[in-house]
Amino acid sequence: MFEFISNNQSWLIIIGVVVVGLYLASKHKNKKPVLPYELNTSLLTANELNFFKALITAVDSKLYISPKVRMIDFVSVIKGSDEYATHRNKIISKHIDFLLCNNDTMAPVCAVELDDRSHKSEKVQERDALVNQIYEAVNLPIVRIQSQRIYSDENIRATLLKYLS
Repeated sequence: MFEFISNNQSWLIIIGVVVVGLYLASKHKNKKPVLPYELNTSLLTANELNFFKALITAVDSKLYISPKVRMIDFVSVIKGSDEYATHRNKIISKHIDFLLCNNDTMAPVCAVELDDRSHKSEKVQERDALVNQIYEAVNLPIVRIQSQRIYSDENIRATLLKYLS
């Protein structure tokens, strides 16, 4: 079928195919695997960002504001507790919208949760009830603020006044 190709040309073709194959294999080997992740455009939703800006003004540097903090980062399950893993699992994937902390010690002072319409669902209300119980158990006040389009720093300051002193 390929009678027009001489023996020398056959070897050249074989060597060429091998070289191209090795080149492609080495490029693939050094290539980093593509992972299915992308960077979000913001840590906060548009509504959370609006609230955050008003909260910064309301708090006026009296407390440090940490947005989107995992509950496990500021609440611990007491070592040796019955069903330790079960209780830990209940808090490991939950977060608070904003945690207000003492500027000097970073001790949590107050949790702030923005309640949007999703908080009207039965499932989220059960979650909120558990979260409220946990905060009560660790003596951390939680302030729930109804989600709005526009936030007043004066209203936020008045709501948080007892935590700002």
